[in-house]
Amino acid sequence: MDANLKSSIDEVHRHIVGRAHTIVSTLIDDRSFHSSAASELLLYANQLFKLLPEVSRPTWLGELLSNFDGKELRAGHHNSYSSKFAAFILSNMSSIELPILTPDQVNYDFDRAFDDVREAQDIPATFETLVAKLEQIVAADQIDSRVVQQALERLMALFKRNKHGSLTSILVSLHYGRFVMKAFGGALAANKYLKPMVEAFKEEFAEAEAKVQRAEATLKEEAIRRLTNQERLIAYLEQNGVESSSVVGYLGSSKGNDDIV
Repeated sequence: MDANLKSSIDEVHRHIVGRAHTIVSTLIDDRSFHSSAASELLLYANQLFKLLPEVSRPTWLGELLSNFDGKELRAGHHNSYSSKFAAFILSNMSSIELPILTPDQVNYDFDRAFDDVREAQDIPATFETLVAKLEQIVAADQIDSRVVQQALERLMALFKRNKHGSLTSILVSLHYGRFVMKAFGGALAANKYLKPMVEAFKEEFAEAEAKVQRAEATLKEEAIRRLTNQERLIAYLEQNGVESSSVVGYLGSSKGNDDIV
């Protein structure tokens, strides 16, 4: 989406949120209905509707424009129509305040994003190494328990199947790997022939976990960057007395990126 169009959408949305706050504050302070703010809100809502492609139009926006008309709001506080309008704004305030997602954000493909991160962290190659080390343990022919043997074979199958898989499938593989090592690692390492192989596997497994953690962190930062306007978020935190440390780890190093709204 063109940067100028994004800026216009952001500006119009800010006007809508501002008018909505004015209307809600009159209800809280028991003051007269702010008809001019209501009329302006509808005016900006119509502008926003025209600026946004259909995929990006939030539900509240369509409902607002379908149910209310600016001309009807000039009757003021005692008009039941105005009361219904104020009630609508109040009940939808949390949704109205949410950032407007542009098409590139709505269509953000998390699975594809993880594909890129997974390859960058070289997770498939690490899983292949884990399979090779498990194969060495099994090939040593030192395991006398069918239960342990089957567990290792299933773990190998998981690593092979999921090395190019989704984040969920990779996490499941690691969860099962941790279980296998906790349940059978001690017994395997008690065998003097298997001990160095088991230790080598555990070392590689720890590296795999670290790579997946880095991949998760990268994906998380990218998602937040794409879906959140960081400058507005930081301003909100400062205005509302929220410690910025509450979102440490969610925000990347870049600010004011053109890809965010």
